[in-house]
Amino acid sequence: SGSDEIAELAQDFNKMVEAVSANIQTIQKASEEKETFINNLTHELKTPITAIKGYSAFLNHANSTEEDRRMAIDYIHEHVARLDLLSGKLMELLYLKNEEITLQPVDIEALFAYVEQMEQHMLQAKRITLVKECLENRIYGDPTLLQTLFMNLLENSIKASPTEGEIHLKSYSRHPGIVIEVMDYGKGIPEKDIENIAEAFYVVDKSRSRELGGIGLGLSICSQIARLHHAQMQIESKEHEYTKVSVLFTTPLQLEH
Repeated sequence: SGSDEIAELAQDFNKMVEAVSANIQTIQKASEEKETFINNLTHELKTPITAIKGYSAFLNHANSTEEDRRMAIDYIHEHVARLDLLSGKLMELLYLKNEEITLQPVDIEALFAYVEQMEQHMLQAKRITLVKECLENRIYGDPTLLQTLFMNLLENSIKASPTEGEIHLKSYSRHPGIVIEVMDYGKGIPEKDIENIAEAFYVVDKSRSRELGGIGLGLSICSQIARLHHAQMQIESKEHEYTKVSVLFTTPLQLEH
């Protein structure tokens, strides 16, 4: 302390220590974010790879018809194309310093149709009815990332729903933008877990996570994608009754004109 040269040197030294400490924290945070994106990428690649393996095995089935074989080949092609798009997009996000995306008009009906098509095998396996209601038909965002967002939400609903259950996929207007909502009537989420459910690797029911094919990354990915779109994701749930995930997209004024 004081005003002599030793005091000034001490003050400068303390400032240097604070600056170095801040830089270390910044580097650690950047490293953690990159690791999270790599884990998310691994998770996202798992679904199409599993589908490709399944349909490839189906093609070797002796009793399959020519129509069934064409259907399997089409699904394999769809998932391979998705792997190409998705891996590239997530790797872009991994190295994107300012974490910005280019917003463009997205047709919600087409988005719903794509998500339903890509999750058709899971819906059919549990004989679940997907009820789609499109009261608003345009949002702005990155089409590939939005597909990933709602495929993850739909997959979560399918896993939580009982056999022959029902899931609702709906878009509607709500100030100050447009909401896309996914709602199921399955096992729900305990109230104590809702606050943490979007954290990476957080699993509500660890004893059943392997059985259901979840490792706690799906909602973390959804949360990141929503944030990149400047959207708000809200989760409402009552255990053993329902879960509703709402994503509110605020329409950019500059794209309205």
